[in-house]
Amino acid sequence: MQRIDSANITLRGELRARIIKNFARLQDRPYLPEHVGLSPYMSMGWDGDWEGRTILALALEEEALGTESAFLDDIVRWVRSICNSAGYRGELLDMRRINEQQLAAHSWLMRGLIAYQRRRNAEWVREWIDQILDRLYLPVAEYLIHYPQTPEDRRQRDFDAQAGKITDHFNEWILSSDIGCLFISIDGLTEAYAYTGRADVRALVEGMIQIFVRQDYAGTPLQTHACLTGMRGVMRAYRQTGRAEYLKSVQDFMEIYKRHGMTEFFANFDWFSTPLWTEPCGVIDSWMLAVQLWEATKNQDYLNFAQLIWYNGLMRGQRPNGGFGCDSCGEDGWLRPMVDFYEAYWCCTMRGGEGLTEPIRSAFYTDGDAVVIAHYADADIRLPDGRTLRLRAHLPESGVITIQCDAPAAVHLKLFIPDYAVNPEIALGDDALAVDVRAGFADVRADFSHGDTMRLTFDLKLNLYPTCGAIHEGAKRFTLRAGAMVLATEKGTTQPIQIADVRRLSPNEYEVQNRKFVPLHSAWRMDTEVLKRTQYQILFGNSNEP
Repeated sequence: MQRIDSANITLRGELRARIIKNFARLQDRPYLPEHVGLSPYMSMGWDGDWEGRTILALALEEEALGTESAFLDDIVRWVRSICNSAGYRGELLDMRRINEQQLAAHSWLMRGLIAYQRRRNAEWVREWIDQILDRLYLPVAEYLIHYPQTPEDRRQRDFDAQAGKITDHFNEWILSSDIGCLFISIDGLTEAYAYTGRADVRALVEGMIQIFVRQDYAGTPLQTHACLTGMRGVMRAYRQTGRAEYLKSVQDFMEIYKRHGMTEFFANFDWFSTPLWTEPCGVIDSWMLAVQLWEATKNQDYLNFAQLIWYNGLMRGQRPNGGFGCDSCGEDGWLRPMVDFYEAYWCCTMRGGEGLTEPIRSAFYTDGDAVVIAHYADADIRLPDGRTLRLRAHLPESGVITIQCDAPAAVHLKLFIPDYAVNPEIALGDDALAVDVRAGFADVRADFSHGDTMRLTFDLKLNLYPTCGAIHEGAKRFTLRAGAMVLATEKGTTQPIQIADVRRLSPNEYEVQNRKFVPLHSAWRMDTEVLKRTQYQILFGNSNEP
């Protein structure tokens, strides 16, 4: 199975609108040359982070939208001009005080530069990336063994920092309140290895992974975003090497994340076992990781999990201005925006550029003669034989997906059928087609004529789901879902809910106990001030439970 090249995909509809809004936000002052990377548009102690995330987001959104940003070339040249004498951002490396935040930050800068090079064919950035590798990363390889290995190695914890800050030291390492942020580096280093092919970089990656997979993620507790990003790096290392133990480490980690690092609306705790606020950076990482695990294993459970993350945690995080921001974790049963960092413009807004554009890279595949559709984003998909499929989806509000072909042809499709789909049916024009679902996909062969439309339809499963996180264990609390959508109400209730009492009023509204219930994914369309003050109950009792 191979991903269809993003050059052959044109995103449409709501997803394109979301990308455009985020793209527009990234043309604002905090992301412009001569501003980005300097106070106040920098995260203190994270030199290269703000800059790298900006470059990465703009390059990926240019690709998705088929356009150019106003200032990307100028931003890259500007960032190069403010580097130190060694070619990277911040202070020169001091082997007695190795700053893990600086290493994490330059992971984003390297990824941004690689994305920029691919977008512009700018070979001159290769020398810059080599400088970062040679002068910042490779010298620390021999000190990895001195990095904290156990919770006892870390004496101080600070869980009130909106952006990580230096709070501790251990041996030669100075450590961040974003505990374990060093491991973000695995993401950038594995991509740098794919770009450069350097054996010394691969050796550094292997050494860092050895330290990472021995960590006590929930017991320390590490930052979920750092770990999720690091695990995406481990997944890339698995694809590069085929080492089964890397895949096993990611699978084991994901189960820990679900229990100890995830909210009941499929966002994240900023730190494991510490429900203070969500971080869309981590939510985006979790979605990408779930999709990548499905790619590697073909286990449809990962793809179903990815749907829940996408339509709840990820979509909820986008703000009306196109940026991304943080919410409460809902541990008390209620979801609220975090007023002090309603938009995390210093990190999550830029990561939104990667999250929103990822479907152009990981939704559509070829498998022999079949076209595999794993995520229903509105898109035009150009096939190797020159034909174009026009995909339109009405998810998550209703299970209606339509596909047209721009020329008469026999087409072999494999269509994802999520586990919340009830009574799936497929028709081509007026003719019903057999639905043979295997490993979560309907295998369909159809002869398209001029004007034919294929329709995949299904009802949305409506149900109460027990909480899955460890902090709610034994509490007998439930979320109410319609299909993939977690439903929530402003008007709270202490009364148990019965599914038989739930009425659907419209595609985005339900009613229970005279209370309106709505999904979370449409927050980006709300008035900003209304969104800031709106809180939703998301956890309920179940009258069918003893």
